[in-house]
Amino acid sequence: MSFPQKREPAVSSIFLFQPHVYRKRSLRRLLFAAAFLLLVFGGGCGRSLEYDFPVHKTLFYAVTRQYGLVKDGKTEYNPRKINLDVKLLIKQNIGGRYSIKVVAAPSRERAARSLYKNLGENDIRIDNKGNIEEIYGMGIPVELRLVIPELPSGRLSKGDKWKRVISNDYMQKSVDLDLTMEYVGNARVLKRNCAHIHGTAEYNVKDHINNPDRDMYLNLYLELHYKEDIYFDSARGYLLKMVTTDTRLRRFTDTYTGKSREIVDTRRTVSELVRIE
Repeated sequence: MSFPQKREPAVSSIFLFQPHVYRKRSLRRLLFAAAFLLLVFGGGCGRSLEYDFPVHKTLFYAVTRQYGLVKDGKTEYNPRKINLDVKLLIKQNIGGRYSIKVVAAPSRERAARSLYKNLGENDIRIDNKGNIEEIYGMGIPVELRLVIPELPSGRLSKGDKWKRVISNDYMQKSVDLDLTMEYVGNARVLKRNCAHIHGTAEYNVKDHINNPDRDMYLNLYLELHYKEDIYFDSARGYLLKMVTTDTRLRRFTDTYTGKSREIVDTRRTVSELVRIE
């Protein structure tokens, strides 16, 4: 007499280890994680930029300004530069509003030869976007926005654009420039990851000069091309570097002879974080 063999209960294949399925799922998880990081850090998910200055610390910036002439499409810079050190003394932070003393001084290279150890200072109060709410003092010889640029409101995604107005000196007078700003995305500056913002503006005007005493009768055409690049450390909450360049074209045309003369010059300014103490 034979007895039927005892059969083991069927086990679903989903409880069995299947290497090829495991590898596919792991690969999908890695791809999803990589896509998520790309969206967040590549500018696709949106980020907000705000100042988060370290209180009771001093940020030291080196500011360099250089002038040059443009000939045949090439810029020849004057080897002489204007070098300044700008210090931001972060005094307090109350509800996201900072009290800061801004001090300008000759650079270390020029300090020994300079008669002035202090080239100006301001006491300012700003919000966490860099908007100046109060300002006191004798002023500094460079624009405050070179060390504390205004940041956009809201969250940013790569390619976002907005408008901003700045004042720029042009032919011994101040003009307002309408900048088109764009969030470019991430950049690597001073060995750190940072947010990169690029701005451009153009300005032109026509004028006429009548000076009988000098026998000068000219038609004058002025044109300005301005651009700036802001590199902001969003993780730490302060500026790493800023570069501005404005190229100015001046065309003089004699109203009698019709002869023209054209001058194209440029001014490049770089502010860069040196250290924090």
